Amino acid sequence: MYIEAIQNCDLYTNKQRSILSTLVKVAIDDVATISPRDLSEISSATKPVVYKAIRLFEEEKLIKSLYSTNKKRGIFKLLKPKLDEIEEIYKKTQKLKNK
Repeated sequence: MYIEAIQNCDLYTNKQRSILSTLVKVAIDDVATISPRDLSEISSATKPVVYKAIRLFEEEKLIKSLYSTNKKRGIFKLLKPKLDEIEEIYKKTQKLKNK
């Protein structure tokens, strides 16, 4: 349900939504391990856009960057409270639209 909620979230640009959706899709046990290059390719966003989105998501408490010994690989912990909030907003909005 997170993916659908993210894709319909007006808080972020299309590229930011694509990047966040990709992080959610590749995550195992709420940890996404993916290189910025792969994230860029999969989301069709430039690397500068990816890095800017990562900083934004960290500021907004959507993700937390974890230490990686491999500088070409990013490790990101998905933070459930903010993702749950996006999902809840989406559900409430859909409910109101369907009335």
